[in-house]
Amino acid sequence: MHKRKWTRVLALLLPLSLCCALMLNLAASGNADAVTPPTDLPYDISGNVEGSPVVERGYTTLLAENNHFLDDNPNRGLRGFIIFTDFPNLTKETIKAQFDEAVNKRFDTAKVPCTTYVVYLYIGEYLQGSRSSASDAAALTLDAAFFEKADYIMQLFRENHIQVLLRFAYWNIHHYHTRFPTTNEICTHIDQIGENGFVERNKDIIQALQAGFIGQYGEWHSDSPKADRSTVVNAIIEKILPEGMSLQLRSPGYRSFISQENAGKVTLSYNDDCFFGIQDTSNLGNQDYSVGLEPWEYQKNTGYNAPNDAELYVSYWFWSNDLYPDGYACILGAAEHHLTTLSAENGYVDSGETGTNQFLINDNAMNRWKQQPVTEKWLKANGMTYAPNWLKDKDGNTVERSAFDYMKDYLGYRLSATQLSVREPEKGKLSLTLSLQNYGMAAAFNMTSRLVILNKDGQEVASAAAGDPSTWYATDPSHYNNREQLTHQVTATLDTPTAAGEYRIALQLRSNGGGTARLDNNIDYDNGYNILHSFVVQ
Repeated sequence: MHKRKWTRVLALLLPLSLCCALMLNLAASGNADAVTPPTDLPYDISGNVEGSPVVERGYTTLLAENNHFLDDNPNRGLRGFIIFTDFPNLTKETIKAQFDEAVNKRFDTAKVPCTTYVVYLYIGEYLQGSRSSASDAAALTLDAAFFEKADYIMQLFRENHIQVLLRFAYWNIHHYHTRFPTTNEICTHIDQIGENGFVERNKDIIQALQAGFIGQYGEWHSDSPKADRSTVVNAIIEKILPEGMSLQLRSPGYRSFISQENAGKVTLSYNDDCFFGIQDTSNLGNQDYSVGLEPWEYQKNTGYNAPNDAELYVSYWFWSNDLYPDGYACILGAAEHHLTTLSAENGYVDSGETGTNQFLINDNAMNRWKQQPVTEKWLKANGMTYAPNWLKDKDGNTVERSAFDYMKDYLGYRLSATQLSVREPEKGKLSLTLSLQNYGMAAAFNMTSRLVILNKDGQEVASAAAGDPSTWYATDPSHYNNREQLTHQVTATLDTPTAAGEYRIALQLRSNGGGTARLDNNIDYDNGYNILHSFVVQ
């Protein structure tokens, strides 16, 4: 594009932007959810020379009252779980009903949207001798019917843009009809899963594969006789773990079971199913995961490169033992372990409003967190990252936020644009440089990013990859105690539109499962696109 022509574009842009700002401000008076446009940084449009900035634009973060805009961002946050048992008798109808109950109804009262679920596939019925109507050989086989039903489960999550943390298991306290499998039986099923290609075929929606298979709930405890841990975990890596997918272990200490050969080709992450935060848990059944011990410190120092998950005990256990994990301690522990997800089912939603004990209903762990205020002073004293306007209302006043609010809002990623630079390096080309910061506890995993130009109808006319969100850390990942905020730059060079009309520059953050993410900014979010700038071509 000629510089003179581009100057005409900018001259037209300024009154257009001013008009849009007026319109948005008028809308805000009648709509609490309306947002204001980003702040323009001063720039000189006269005498523009090749390679100089055509546009420099800065952005503000969302105000406290608009934080709910980010609740539906995929692949992060408070998550649910769903258990599928008795596969021989499951039908598509019963699967769909169970899915709807867990996903569409379970979290209505709590007002907690979940974009990630742990999906338990219980396969205890497929053990030798566990089905009296079938031969031992037939009973051990994960047959075509099993995989058809399992694929249908995955499809339901895919259609709803929900990511899955996948776990196979054989037994839990509510299902006594199965026994613990032998090592050989587990490996037979792992072989069958690998031969079928089930995990590979559904990897688009699987955030991580949990090791599972062993022990109660697949949590690697309480099995008798004990399965050989090393044989099982190496079989999982060799037979069913797709390339590029992380394997979640119950504890970093269990990595010792992985062979040297396999250790070099797997990315490990962790699911702490006995999470109590940054406090001594030696008397709580989690001795190998206490603060200061090697597994804890190992995850703190190395667990930043893959999604990590955790869950509390159930509410009834807390009520029975008059013991609650402190909200402040849990924030610090979640941050140190780079948690992407934390179960909302355990210690919160599982109390519901239908319990028989009023104490249980109203006094679960996470409701207590709502009574613990989180202030700027506390955040700074503990080196916690937070968005500049998270504690501010539209008038600049400080608002009350709680430990529950912080946990819900900062699990996983929380990405914010800080500045956009648009240059014209040569005729017909636009060079974009976008600066981003992450205020969350972890990077954005299983996601892609693109910078795009949209026409007035929202159609893409140009696009380019914009970097790897899994590397956009909040602070130095290799030195946790260095809490200096990092800034990440993504660049792209796109063809300048030739047809006259209105255009928008946008960033799209897309989950591998199809969902899109909104930036923590006062900008329009249109059909999955974060609108960064508008311009007109004459």
